[in-house]
Amino acid sequence: MKRKGPRRDAEKERFWREVIRRQRRSGQSVRGFCRDEALSEPLFYAWRRELKRRGGKRQVRHSQRPPASPPARRPAFVAVRLAAGTGPMAAGAIELALPGGGVLRLPSSMEPAAIAAIVNAWERERC
Repeated sequence: MKRKGPRRDAEKERFWREVIRRQRRSGQSVRGFCRDEALSEPLFYAWRRELKRRGGKRQVRHSQRPPASPPARRPAFVAVRLAAGTGPMAAGAIELALPGGGVLRLPSSMEPAAIAAIVNAWERERC
């Protein structure tokens, strides 16, 4: 029996499943997430609706399924300590000491949304 409609693109489906998962974990609104990730908001909603329609199930054989794990919990707040002194802080920079020992030095002129996107990307890579 022949299928109706366009053929599924497994790569696109994987990509959008990952994007939707990252948006949920980010705690951001869809609008903010799409803006920070340079994604089309209408396309995001269309894929989310389509993947929900498909039942949220991936076309994966049982032998390829990763073991189930509980969803990662993200802290609601991140500790920030302001330090006065010399060095980069005196030159108009922001220094963030991240959990696990990482340090980010950013210009103080940077937008808060850009700083949040950098910290979120760093956290994603760390996990």
